[in-house]
Amino acid sequence: INPNQELLAMSVANVFGSFFSCYPSSSSLTRSSVLHRSGAKTQMATLFAAVILLFVILYMEPLIYHLPKCVLSAIILMALKSMFVQTVYVRKVFKYSVMEGITWIITFVSVIICDVDMGLLIAIMFNMLVIMIRLSRPSSGVMGRLSNTELYVNVKHYADALVMKGIKIFHFSCPLIFLNRHAFKEQLYKKLFNISR
Repeated sequence: INPNQELLAMSVANVFGSFFSCYPSSSSLTRSSVLHRSGAKTQMATLFAAVILLFVILYMEPLIYHLPKCVLSAIILMALKSMFVQTVYVRKVFKYSVMEGITWIITFVSVIICDVDMGLLIAIMFNMLVIMIRLSRPSSGVMGRLSNTELYVNVKHYADALVMKGIKIFHFSCPLIFLNRHAFKEQLYKKLFNISR
């Protein structure tokens, strides 16, 4: 099953519907998850689900009127169990990058506590803050050539890297922008001339 197929179909429907004053279409994450778990292969499953729902509303409503809301919540939680199981992968994200792991946790918690819209807004703002911090204090170093190769690496990480006589190669691991111009100047003087500015 291609997970982007439903999103693409709804996008096309909304684009063409916008020219004819149609109501915008949307989808429910829980409904898509329930259909996927029940083995649905096409969008015809939605039609059958609508017919069954209409039958239940018209004829079986007195029987399920007193059904507790917690039972309905349990049904939705079981449908979303696969999403919550993905939280075990946060360890892998932390092994890759601590900041990415913190971003993942903040996004997850803010979406659950607030709402999807507000949670994603909080996550985007936090991610922009992380990017600004990374851009303002990037790493740098002097590059040296590995013996018998044409590879240039950071001499701090490779002890056998040779710095050429009379030439120093300064590596700045970020685009030079307004945020990091002072850090660039400071690290350049410190790494190449051993002068603190």
